[in-house]
Amino acid sequence: RWSSTPQLKDLIPLETNPGSVASPGGKWQPRLIIGHNVGFDRSYVKEQYLIQGTEMRFLDTMSMHIAVCGLTSFQRLLHNASKKESHRKEIVEHANRQKLFNMASSEEWKKISSLNNLRDVHQLHCGGEPIEKSQKNVFVEGTMK
Repeated sequence: RWSSTPQLKDLIPLETNPGSVASPGGKWQPRLIIGHNVGFDRSYVKEQYLIQGTEMRFLDTMSMHIAVCGLTSFQRLLHNASKKESHRKEIVEHANRQKLFNMASSEEWKKISSLNNLRDVHQLHCGGEPIEKSQKNVFVEGTMK
């Protein structure tokens, strides 16, 4: 729910009790939260706003994908243009250079990279059936009830 003045009570407590900022049992437990674009999701977690911090760490699969198999800005343009006829200046110039120098278009990079969204990343690295993404909405639409 949107609020013009969000407070800690509006956030999702993963380690603390509602209404409390104290660590359970007086000590924070080391935890690793793994997620795709988890930087977005972690903004809804109450403990991320505590001044003393916790032992909770986040591993972002989208960041890992971008570092290993992500697209450059120009590759993203080419990827999107390949789905429809593009008249963007950069795309037209690229095609003209290939024709001028009689260069074959190398599409190998498309086999080992993808866009950053969860569906495309899953398809590239795991294949098979598309994943069900609705579960991630617990951070956006979920309640503590």
